[in-house]
Amino acid sequence: MLKWLSYFWRLSILKASPDHAPAAKSVLHLTVFVYWGLAALFASFSQSLFESFFLALVQTAILMFFTNLSLWIRQYPERASQTLTAVFGAGSIILLASIFLSSNISISIGQSPNILFSLLLVFLVWTVIVYANIFKVSLSIPYFAGLGIALIFVYLSFSITWRFLKIISISQI
Repeated sequence: MLKWLSYFWRLSILKASPDHAPAAKSVLHLTVFVYWGLAALFASFSQSLFESFFLALVQTAILMFFTNLSLWIRQYPERASQTLTAVFGAGSIILLASIFLSSNISISIGQSPNILFSLLLVFLVWTVIVYANIFKVSLSIPYFAGLGIALIFVYLSFSITWRFLKIISISQI
C-alpha cells in the first residue's frame, strides 16, 4: 500500500510515468473508490451531503468515460486499466492535498475567498498538468496535445457539473 502511495505521489509531481501504474483491476477499483470519496469530501465543503456524493459520482464517471474515450479513439484500449489507475491515483493525491490545505487555510484565516480561490486555482492547474502528462504518455502524443485533452476534460467536467448543480437546485425549490 505504501508503495502505491509513493508511486501516486511521484506521478502527481511528474517524477513517475503512468505506464508503471499497477494493472490489477483491484487497484483500479480501489483508486476509483478513493477518488470518489475524496471528491465527495471536497464537495461537502460547499454542498449538501447528497449533492456532494452525487457530484463526486458525476466527476468520477466523466473522468472514467473521457479517459476511456480518448484511449479508444487512439486505439489503445489495452492501456485503460493502467491509465485509469494513474489518473484516479494521482487525482486522489491532488484532492487529498487540496482538502488538507483548504481546510487548514479556512480554519486559520477564516473564509477568505481570495486566498481560497487562489489555492483552488493552483490545484486546478496542478491537476491539468498531471493529467496532461498522463494523457501524453498513455496516448503516445506530444505534451501539448495531452495538455489540450486535459483542458477539454476540465472544461467538460465543470460544464456538466455546473448543469447538474443547476438541476439539483431547481428541483429543491
